[in-house]
Amino acid sequence: MAEFEVLPEACIASILSYTTPIDACRLSLVSKTFRSAADSDTVWNKFLQSDTPLMDHVIKHSPTLANFCTKKALYMFLCDRPTTLHHRHKSFQLVKKNGKRCFMLSATFLNFLWSYPTEVEWTSLPDSRFSEIAQLRNVCTLQIHGEINTTYLSPNTWYAAYLVFKKADVWVVEHKPVEFVVSIRSGHHVSMDHYFDDQYVEGQCSRVRGDGWLETEMGLFYNAPKTDEDIHMNVYQIKGCNWTISLEGIEVRPYDS
Repeated sequence: MAEFEVLPEACIASILSYTTPIDACRLSLVSKTFRSAADSDTVWNKFLQSDTPLMDHVIKHSPTLANFCTKKALYMFLCDRPTTLHHRHKSFQLVKKNGKRCFMLSATFLNFLWSYPTEVEWTSLPDSRFSEIAQLRNVCTLQIHGEINTTYLSPNTWYAAYLVFKKADVWVVEHKPVEFVVSIRSGHHVSMDHYFDDQYVEGQCSRVRGDGWLETEMGLFYNAPKTDEDIHMNVYQIKGCNWTISLEGIEVRPYDS
């Protein structure tokens, strides 16, 4: 590394901006010069992709984000906790190791079609990132639809969609599958069937998240560079089950995160 020490700090920072957040943090231990360069706004602006309309949009809807003294501090904040947007109907977060984007659509941002309107109750839970969640009670016939545009997501990345929920009092009359479909306009289509009963809801098809909620994978899609398409995410339950859940929303995040 000695040959790099003779370079101007701005030049070192420019080089480090083409690495990854993990690499920049490791290289900051090499010397004081590297630490100063690795902590510079030049490097973390690149990791934040501050020159994109999305970051302007995020900061506009969360004005407190503009108060951070350094871009590195802003990056770490966006990794450590979700930031709610659009009157708390969406949340945004970064994956710490690579800066890739995650979004969650709240239940209030989803479209529901059910057999009886009384099957849903809007309420709040203290451990939810959103102000309202949907309490689905004794649902027999239900369809849930959500969508997000690919321009919100990181390019050249495999993404997965997850249904985020809590099991309240699941009572299944018959062992029937719930169908999940993730599709894009260009024709890619993934369909998965899961079973929501006491045996399976916390088993192989669902898992406990770090925030205490459950999630079940709905499907995968690849976000190619320079695409502008809507991702459609659907849940179909039309085969005669009775189940009750608290639905927080649908999260879209890089598959390897």
